[in-house]
Amino acid sequence: MPKDQRARKMLESSVAAYHAAYANHRAVNWYSTSRILALCAYDWIWEGLTPDERKAIIVPLVQHVEDIQPGKGKPAIIRRDLGGIESGFYGVPSLLWYSGHASFGDGFCDNLATSHLRRGGLRLRPARRVRMTGSCMSSRRRYFLIGGSLAPLQ
Repeated sequence: MPKDQRARKMLESSVAAYHAAYANHRAVNWYSTSRILALCAYDWIWEGLTPDERKAIIVPLVQHVEDIQPGKGKPAIIRRDLGGIESGFYGVPSLLWYSGHASFGDGFCDNLATSHLRRGGLRLRPARRVRMTGSCMSSRRRYFLIGGSLAPLQ
């Protein structure tokens, strides 16, 4: 099986698991890393997918990102990480930016992609400022990225 098709099947399985977790009022994971990686994988294999395959992956994935965001009338989710910029920005709010980038311009869910880019950008800018000042709660807060590698602050 070609790599793109194997990755497609893995993404479809992942999206189904994300929706099942939400339906059971449970978080997929404390961190959003696996879902960010799913959005990146979709972007990487995009050219090898048919429009129907793209739609089958990105629409439910973007919908999951929307569903899992906190809001009025939404269910409580067990172990949903709402961590903001002070705690590393690893929780579900960080998904918005990646979702918007992965799905924008596909023609399947552009309104939601635009909303995710806007809302994600509004959260990402302050997170970047906090990271650059080294004042977040991350265990690496005493380090800055200098010339492509982490260097301790003096």
